[in-house]
Amino acid sequence: MAEAQRLARQATAPATLRAYRADWQHFADWCARAGFVPVPAEPAVVGAYLASLADSHAPSTIRRRLAALGKMHRFNDLPWNPAHRDIQEPLRGVLRSRGRPARKAAALTLVMLRRLLATCDSTVRGRRRTRPWFEAVIRPRSMPGRRPAPGHHNRPPLHLHTRPQ
Repeated sequence: MAEAQRLARQATAPATLRAYRADWQHFADWCARAGFVPVPAEPAVVGAYLASLADSHAPSTIRRRLAALGKMHRFNDLPWNPAHRDIQEPLRGVLRSRGRPARKAAALTLVMLRRLLATCDSTVRGRRRTRPWFEAVIRPRSMPGRRPAPGHHNRPPLHLHTRPQ
């Protein structure tokens, strides 16, 4: 039992716990100003809190604050249902109005690939570790069902030469 409790205490990083503590304090202060009881948090109160963050906080911060509320409730064996409509509907509305479209990552260019390869370990052990990754990620024939993008079918294939193992 003691070992399980010790491991449970180590399950969350100290920095995350500090952020959760600050988030919980923010919620408790908001509840005090608005005249709500923070513990246990009613779903409608949580929804109103999330809506109040819409104009001043990034979507990632709002999600983290919700996670902090859930963690505090679970730590204290209090009822918690983050899927409740009074929480989810305001959350979806906030994220929809404040959400930022995901940015697509830039494609890996030959110059970038050469830089990556230059940093790889050139020992036999290093080649054993990197070769399967490059074969899985770079070589199109190792990706079943992958088709070239329109207009890219005439490009010559990229050949990655590695020393035999």
